[in-house]
Amino acid sequence: MCTFSYKLAPAKDSKDAFDIINDKVFDEKQLNEENSGMSFELIKEKNRWVSAKESISSPTEERKTDSNYIPFNDKGFQDPLNGLLPTIDELDDYIMRSKSADQEEQLKGIVGIRKILSGDAYLPLDKVVDSGILPWIMDLMNNSNIPQVRYETAWIITNCASGNSTIVNYIVKLGAIDGFISLLSSNNMHLAGEATWGLGNLAADSISCRDSILNRGGFELIVKFLEKLSTNSSYFSQGIWALLNMCGVRPCPPIERIECSLPLFVRALNESDNNTAINEALRALSYISQGDEISIQNILDAGIMPHLLKALKYLIVHFELTNRSEDKSVLQSAVKILINISAGSDNQTHVSISYSDSLII
Repeated sequence: MCTFSYKLAPAKDSKDAFDIINDKVFDEKQLNEENSGMSFELIKEKNRWVSAKESISSPTEERKTDSNYIPFNDKGFQDPLNGLLPTIDELDDYIMRSKSADQEEQLKGIVGIRKILSGDAYLPLDKVVDSGILPWIMDLMNNSNIPQVRYETAWIITNCASGNSTIVNYIVKLGAIDGFISLLSSNNMHLAGEATWGLGNLAADSISCRDSILNRGGFELIVKFLEKLSTNSSYFSQGIWALLNMCGVRPCPPIERIECSLPLFVRALNESDNNTAINEALRALSYISQGDEISIQNILDAGIMPHLLKALKYLIVHFELTNRSEDKSVLQSAVKILINISAGSDNQTHVSISYSDSLII
């Protein structure tokens, strides 16, 4: 659990605290943008694990020499390429291998495609689409009885979902949303985690993708998956990011469609030591709190205020020390929540004021 040890004296009054915070973390242009309802940019992400503990076989951890790679990752999957990193020039060869009737050769082809689509350089998404292999990849993701095949093919589809809208529309027509939702219902945590990432990418593409996920129950399934996890799990932070993408596409979904996520966001603030989970939870709550008084009341009923104020105290001091733009962005999200709550009903304004009395910059 995060602990904040900074002792801050109370402000003279809440208006002073709000004015000082606004001057510190928002310039005039940003305040105009916030008032006009403009949102932060949503982010699509290639599925690249950055922690060796989470995935030994991630693109950032894989080695080109046999002496440095670890044959099994923490998911129990073996790297059939023995740590080798394929090049884009080899893509056609791996596509052919993925169609092989031999399971071992097929897996090599799938892993080769996945590695090529998980690199730091140019990703040949168009070339993969044009090859006509994606319907086969989707079929394997949905129907293979080999968990690693389903996992690797889901990873490929996830990275395709980080592409442009033309590619996203194509994989959606192939059944990407239903496929990921099916994986979310799997008893395999890694398949469900991969599906969460894929749905997060799809939701960030458009309102229609986001709404399709909501209408198919994908939002609730992600929440149920995250409820089982530690707040310090990488799958938890990635799931919070996916929920953020679904809440952040304007217009924000009706509160009754997303209120099940509020305890998770508050739990992230209260329990997690993962800065990513905390930051994404604050951003999501900043979107949701821009709704009507019912939305604000749902947030208050979830018990956000003590955890929000604790986070704000820490973020204010931390930003004063670092003056980093990324820290400022997180602080802005936290301040937006407080300001949005204060703009609610008289009672909601009173709640906001009573808590903000402890703030001073």
